[in-house]
Amino acid sequence: MKTFKGTVAVITGGASGLGLALAREAQGRGCQLVIADIRQDALDAAVAELSAKGEVLGVRTDVSKAADLDALAEAAIARFGKVNLLVNNAGVFASGLSWEISEAEYDWVIGVNQRSVSNGIRSFVPRMIAQGDECHVLTISSGAGITVNPGFASYSMTKHAVLALTEALWLDLRAQKISNIGVTV
Repeated sequence: MKTFKGTVAVITGGASGLGLALAREAQGRGCQLVIADIRQDALDAAVAELSAKGEVLGVRTDVSKAADLDALAEAAIARFGKVNLLVNNAGVFASGLSWEISEAEYDWVIGVNQRSVSNGIRSFVPRMIAQGDECHVLTISSGAGITVNPGFASYSMTKHAVLALTEALWLDLRAQKISNIGVTV
């Protein structure tokens, strides 16, 4: 995006860590903010901090659930009228030997790291296309998206998947001649 002033940024996992740092930076560049997080206490603290410098909407969101991402998109549009920047940032890390990881742990890591990105794309990109103004989708992956280390099976496979999904998004937008949305991973 050429300018951030007057735009609206939605950041998943935005209440702590890298997500909060990205929210602070986006706000400092002139974005209105929508931050999503599953932890209500962290979300409340982040909204309190960021509200001192600008307009912020905090939405408790389980990014592994498509309905929650739809509700997040609807809340952002209802409050600000548009979304220009989607940051698919929410992520979790788990480690273990590939044959010892439980089904529940695989489901958790896949839900947060991988399904959150597909849910975000599905919920926000059609709205961005319809807006017609300059928009961008940023997906946070990891070095684990291009390499694999012992004990990182569930984490690495999800980060490989979000790399592929984000590249596919870019290719799909270009194939459809949709030029108002940039894509970065």
